[in-house]
Amino acid sequence: MVHLLNFEKTPQREDDVDSKSVNWWKMHNRFAWELIEDLLSGTLGMRSRRQQWLPKNDKETVKSYLGRIERSFLLEAFGDSIEDLAARPFSRPIVVEGADEQLEKLIANVDMTGSNLTTFGQDVFRAGITWGLTHILVDFPETTGIETLFQERAIGARPDFVHIRPQQLLSWTEDENQELTSIKFQESRTVRTDSKFLDEEIQLIRHYTQTEINIYQFNPDKSEWFLLTQEPLVNTLGRIPLSTFYTKRVGNRMGMPPLLALAWKNLEHWVSSSDQNNLLHFARVPILVASGLSQVDMKGTIPIGGNRIIKFQSDTAKLGFVEHSGKAIGAGKAALDDLKGEMAELGAEPLMEQPVPITATEAGINAGRSQAPIQAWVNDLDNTFDEAFGFAKAWTGEELPEDFKTKIFNEFNLGTKANEDAERVMDLRKNRDISHETTINEHKRRGILGENITAEDEKQKLEDEGPDLGMLTDIPPEVDDDNDEDED
Repeated sequence: MVHLLNFEKTPQREDDVDSKSVNWWKMHNRFAWELIEDLLSGTLGMRSRRQQWLPKNDKETVKSYLGRIERSFLLEAFGDSIEDLAARPFSRPIVVEGADEQLEKLIANVDMTGSNLTTFGQDVFRAGITWGLTHILVDFPETTGIETLFQERAIGARPDFVHIRPQQLLSWTEDENQELTSIKFQESRTVRTDSKFLDEEIQLIRHYTQTEINIYQFNPDKSEWFLLTQEPLVNTLGRIPLSTFYTKRVGNRMGMPPLLALAWKNLEHWVSSSDQNNLLHFARVPILVASGLSQVDMKGTIPIGGNRIIKFQSDTAKLGFVEHSGKAIGAGKAALDDLKGEMAELGAEPLMEQPVPITATEAGINAGRSQAPIQAWVNDLDNTFDEAFGFAKAWTGEELPEDFKTKIFNEFNLGTKANEDAERVMDLRKNRDISHETTINEHKRRGILGENITAEDEKQKLEDEGPDLGMLTDIPPEVDDDNDEDED
């Protein structure tokens, strides 16, 4: 039986640098963060956590238990669904309008590690789908002694985006207006050691307030955190530049994984699949049964094989195989097939269009308007990026251009509904209610055709191909006028 998760706060000292807030623990325990982490780590990750997700049965030997674990394989439905959803909006690059020269540099290398906005955005979107929320911190390098914007640009100082997953944001505080007054988050960095060829990973915690920034580093030898900076860094922005992206918001800086039901269903499949594989392991091998043997027959060993003859002294001796009827195997396979279908449905739910809440004034204009959850998530990520770029401009004492806007592709194929739309477009084309160019554009808008396809090019290619052979009719033979005249 799978162990129940503890919904209570884990004991910790409040003065620990890496202590976590009550709300952090609520999300960790109630929303099965451990299960999600293990599902995303694949078969080996689930096997390593066998006592949690596939515990040892009563009276089961250690050898049998370990053998059962080795015969357990994870169907990565949860992880595959996340990857499929996260890929759809980023099949095309993010379009940015109204960006000035400084913003263009940021967009090209948004995190100072070479990631452009599209690559960074997909990582943020994936985390949001996985956990229900994730964060972007707009950071700025320390510029002690730099007094002007010209000096900052001269040394190449500029803002950059730091992706902070919900597990990393250990705690946060807010004022009465729900504005952040402090955050504390953990991160890891790989640094060079004294060796020429080796490096190591260090753990850091940054504590931001509206006025200062403190950085702590973990000392593994002493198992303690120490202050890395002798004096706090000054937060010249005067506020905390953290933008939060939600896919399923349950509170400020709190979110619930939108595919949590799929995660639990994937665990159910993991357990059932393990049972099925274990059953098959034994059911495939028949059991040799002997009866009516005499004392003489039971002495020694009985040779078994296709080229062996077995002789018994007893007239009542019988030897045969007992095989599994297969009914339990068939029932187990049917149950697994049902689970696969349920997981497919749960994974496709974000693609199902739903009515969009609108005001009474909009009702007449937008009657019948609908939107899939994934499209709403894309719109929210656009808004999150706009806020983050606003923070980036604020670091340099400037404002975001009024016409600045990010546009993430959100008219991708949604499955059945999109197929119905495509058929409707083709019907309009057949009735000549829309032009060939409009047909091409509508299919491009839905992600059915690539962006590089144009109506003009397709028209020219069709002309070059000529008519289909099936459309050609019999052509009468040419008449030789000269021969006709000669006959006359």
